[in-house]
Amino acid sequence: MAIGTADKEESRASLMLKIAWNVSFRPWLWATAVRTVLRAAPTGWYRTWPFLPVPDPDYLKFRLLTMYGSEGDEPAEINHKDVILWLEWCRQWPAIAS
Repeated sequence: MAIGTADKEESRASLMLKIAWNVSFRPWLWATAVRTVLRAAPTGWYRTWPFLPVPDPDYLKFRLLTMYGSEGDEPAEINHKDVILWLEWCRQWPAIAS
């Protein structure tokens, strides 16, 4: 069953709220989350509407494909718990690498 555009937008907003809610209770992830969002944002994101550091759709599709795999054009649904685990990994990576 195809999901309509309004449903996708609602789903995306719901996911973002779940991620923000979960990160808000983990102050040790705040800096990591901000760094990660800014790294994924395209250069000059602040000069174009919607003036938010939103990653390029192709980059996001690639990241989702490499994380979850896919059977078609649509990547799998993102799980907010996976995002928190990934942020934890990103936070610990510099310590592991040195």
